[in-house]
Amino acid sequence: MTLSAVPASGEKGLGLQAASWVLGLIGAGQVLGRLLYLAFPPHAAPWIAPTTVGVLGAATLAGYAIATEPGWILATGIVAGAIRGALTLVQASAVSDRWGTTAFGRLNGLLTAPVTAFTALAPGVAATLASTLGSYQTMSLVMAAICLSGGLLAVRR
Repeated sequence: MTLSAVPASGEKGLGLQAASWVLGLIGAGQVLGRLLYLAFPPHAAPWIAPTTVGVLGAATLAGYAIATEPGWILATGIVAGAIRGALTLVQASAVSDRWGTTAFGRLNGLLTAPVTAFTALAPGVAATLASTLGSYQTMSLVMAAICLSGGLLAVRR
């Protein structure tokens, strides 16, 4: 959704400058998310951080989808950035948290390769989905459902 922030915000009626601010605030929010990641207890179950990030990411995408006031749109940009920033650290620690450091390079590569591929494809897929579904709002709601599913799938007992 990050690279769709400008056209999605434009669809909501924001001008190019305000829509660009949304994108910029997503970037700034990433720093906040990395700092907030430190709040996760270091000895918590390994599913806590990815599930929390997934559920909060879904809520943020849904919030962005329904936001109509410029202030709320900008606020969801900051929160989306924080989620993305925390996700970077969740991905970085996922392998060692779940499986330890034995064969870390191989396991991290197996995790990172599809994430990188999907990240590269995401802007085009998002635009295609928005076009197919009729709006970025609908696409955001679909992405929220997928994000929620991913967050819940991270739960392991």
